[in-house]
Amino acid sequence: MITFLTGILLGISLATAGVLAFDIFGEEVSYTLIPNVVIAISAVIALYIHQSSVKHQKEEREWDIRKDILIQLSATLAHLTEETRKLCENSYADMSQLPEEEHRDIDFSHLKSFSKKVIECLHAYRPLLSKDLISALETYKVRDREIEDSFDIGEYSHAEAYEELITEQEKLQLLISNQIKKFANL
Repeated sequence: MITFLTGILLGISLATAGVLAFDIFGEEVSYTLIPNVVIAISAVIALYIHQSSVKHQKEEREWDIRKDILIQLSATLAHLTEETRKLCENSYADMSQLPEEEHRDIDFSHLKSFSKKVIECLHAYRPLLSKDLISALETYKVRDREIEDSFDIGEYSHAEAYEELITEQEKLQLLISNQIKKFANL
């Protein structure tokens, strides 16, 4: 409201200063010209407001389209990261030779759910998502495969492989969160 009032006061002040400047410097000002100038300025302002509104509506439509995809992807990744942490803790418990009671229960359905979401994003939702997110998902898939291969040939222990996966998952989660903030205008 204050910016609106400031704009009105500034507009009136500039208009008055313009009319006075023409009068002071001796130019003949036809007072029938002033309403036409005001109308022209109003038309420019209305055009700006309309363009701003159209841009805002477009951003809202983009968010509405991407909202479910991004939030579901973020949620499944958060669940997957939590399960990977549990796997890492269980791996350390095994290395420390702790009893089986110390192990945390693992829900492997999150891995399947996340893999399904990544496939959907890379194939079905690709035109709707940003290039950065698509690239990050592809990079994650490659890194996941590399970590798995490194574990298979003995370069990583279980715990090291899980720690690497957690690092990659956290990077991807950060990018997804930034995408959500960007499209939600937060």
